[in-house]
Amino acid sequence: MRYESSDWRKYRKADGELVKINKPTNIGGMSSDTGECEDKMRKTPLWVALLSIVAVLNPAASRAQSKTSSRLEFEVSSVRPNRSGDIRTTAVRPLPASGTYTADNQSVSQLIRQAYSLKPFQLEGGPKWIDDFGPDKYDIVAKAAGPVTKDQLLLMLRTLLDDRFKLKFHFETRQLPIYALVVARKGVLGRNIRKSNTDEPRFFPIRQSQGSMDAVNATMQDLAWSLSSFTMGRLVVDRTGLADHFAFTLEFTPDAAVLPRPAGIELPPRVSSGPSLFQALPEQLGLRLESAKGPVEVLIVDSAGKPTEN
Repeated sequence: MRYESSDWRKYRKADGELVKINKPTNIGGMSSDTGECEDKMRKTPLWVALLSIVAVLNPAASRAQSKTSSRLEFEVSSVRPNRSGDIRTTAVRPLPASGTYTADNQSVSQLIRQAYSLKPFQLEGGPKWIDDFGPDKYDIVAKAAGPVTKDQLLLMLRTLLDDRFKLKFHFETRQLPIYALVVARKGVLGRNIRKSNTDEPRFFPIRQSQGSMDAVNATMQDLAWSLSSFTMGRLVVDRTGLADHFAFTLEFTPDAAVLPRPAGIELPPRVSSGPSLFQALPEQLGLRLESAKGPVEVLIVDSAGKPTEN
């Protein structure tokens, strides 16, 4: 199934199906966790940032598109090439409560994945210069007229990509191998998970680093989306049937094969000889991954252009 970029603005994903949605009504309702966003702003090795940035943007929350008569866009924005030549550090700082989005040393592929909540294996095509490990990186500073929601901020990032990078693309839905996240034993969860005692929304519901995830108010959809960064190119879909928000900690030893890196850059040595992801999930959270097949959306870049500096 194929969807053009102009059609995609009217749809969201609902467990594999594309469903038309209405305009969001909560203007400015997304609170800003400043400390959490500052954590994301710190200079980070690129192979970590590539995992962490896409891992925390849940498609169910952030792909929602408003059916509006006009596009949502930043009031002011600056896009400049980053000529540092350092491909190992990158940063992003989205702050819906202040209506600002700041990105340092980002590839166009990273920006697309953030805007459309994609994993690397869900993005194909386009010129080579948009790739994560290519030479072209950009710094972006953008500001809306006032406070916005998380969804609206991402819609504005999409508009920026359309306008400044002349992004043209289409979506295809493919039947591919996936993992289903399920409860290991009915009615029983693990020692490292409990129901959340806060209702404060967060732009990044799950904090993660190499081999660990920590959350205080995350859904099972959030967890499934984060796990998709460590499952060798397979999307993880939530089929737990658990609708609550949870606090949890998950520690595991990631497979080195799933950690992206450019040629010639070695990963730091593993700091843990602990359980694999497939062992840690049932032991610590009472969950497990089941092999399955299902629809996976893939964005294919048809064309993009380098922006003029401002």
